[in-house]
Amino acid sequence: MAYEYEEIIQINSAPGVAKIVTEILVESKDVIYQHVYYSWEAIKADPDDNKFFDLAIAGNADYLVTNGGHFNIVKNMPFPRVKIISAEEFLTVITT
Repeated sequence: MAYEYEEIIQINSAPGVAKIVTEILVESKDVIYQHVYYSWEAIKADPDDNKFFDLAIAGNADYLVTNGGHFNIVKNMPFPRVKIISAEEFLTVITT
């Protein structure tokens, strides 16, 4: 999963930043490693994104923060419920 984070960070930052951020995430004591026991296979349009949805469910996350349009399909699922919000919405949540 860290590789996908690294890929997205590389697209949106200066060279070398993605590797540093990934190393910080791997080594941080604030990162919680969550085992996923079930694969919901909820996102058919991009099955690679299912790991993030499954992780949000397994970790009982308050939010799944993404700008990925493939996650729109799970916004209206009655079960399991995960609140999908954009990065901009999340900034509002953490700054208010």
